[in-house]
Amino acid sequence: MNRVLIVGYFGFGNFGDEWLLINLIKLIKKFSKNKIEISLLYNNNEYKVINNIQYIPRWKIFWLIKTICKVDKVIYCGGLFQDYSSVFSFLYYLFIFFLSKLFFKKVILLNTEFSFRKIPYFVRYILSYISDFVVFRNDIELKKIKKFINKNKFIFSPDICYIEENIVEKNKLFLKNFKKIGLIIKSEKKDKDLLKNFCESLAKKHHLIFIPFHLEEDYKFILGITKDIKNCEIRVWDRIENYKYIFEDIDLVITSRLHGVVLSDNLKLPFICFSEQEKIRNFILSIYKSYPPTLNELRIASLSDFIIYPNLKNNFTTQIEETFRFLATLKYI
Repeated sequence: MNRVLIVGYFGFGNFGDEWLLINLIKLIKKFSKNKIEISLLYNNNEYKVINNIQYIPRWKIFWLIKTICKVDKVIYCGGLFQDYSSVFSFLYYLFIFFLSKLFFKKVILLNTEFSFRKIPYFVRYILSYISDFVVFRNDIELKKIKKFINKNKFIFSPDICYIEENIVEKNKLFLKNFKKIGLIIKSEKKDKDLLKNFCESLAKKHHLIFIPFHLEEDYKFILGITKDIKNCEIRVWDRIENYKYIFEDIDLVITSRLHGVVLSDNLKLPFICFSEQEKIRNFILSIYKSYPPTLNELRIASLSDFIIYPNLKNNFTTQIEETFRFLATLKYI
């Protein structure tokens, strides 16, 4: 029996993380060589995305310790150790990390990065040295980590949500007139006025469709942005699997979220990513070989200057499957 505990930012109504979780479990079940039993650290037990999984409440420490004792490996998934994380969140995941090693469990970090702007050197060293295996979702972070620790347990593999690439036949890569623009924007109070101004200007020529990825945070933020804009609508996701229907009439995506990029590529929609976050800027540079603009740069320039067109012939699926096949061979999943 292969017993696994999955740790991540799950159960908070964030589309990107729930989508990541679904694809992770699919891949583990597909490539694991033994019968598998999955436990999942989750925030909200009332909102369960997958059946036949043991849900472990995040804040019941006794349950957490008991689960770590009985599993064989602990898999961290997502950008948990990044410069954008709160101090409390960072310490919480470090606590689980050390608890796992205390009980001699294999620790694997998947689909991750160690953003370097705020994380102290010694913490990066601990994360990279003590973990049994680390899979980075951008090779910029991989190159940085190998500068101070020369280990062969670090590899690069595309974000696992790329496994769903080419799920639709329809693509709008060659449209010149973008009638409907989908906006996947992260709630950033410091940019609210600038973003509001940008969207009001954009709505003069295009119909805007806002899709809040984080239901609690982004929806409230979007309401404040759109209150004076008439040529717009808000679409809220329900089931992760149905996301393609939300985007079926959208011609261009503008996003400040990492999984807004991945989703656009999967649907073969041209997209623009703007961000000042290190993890997103490195991700875009790693996968698409260009830096995303800041919001201010995007606001004062032509949209066409920053459009990224997905590669119809990428091999992301093959790379991801090879990675998981390799991890299964090493008994890390």
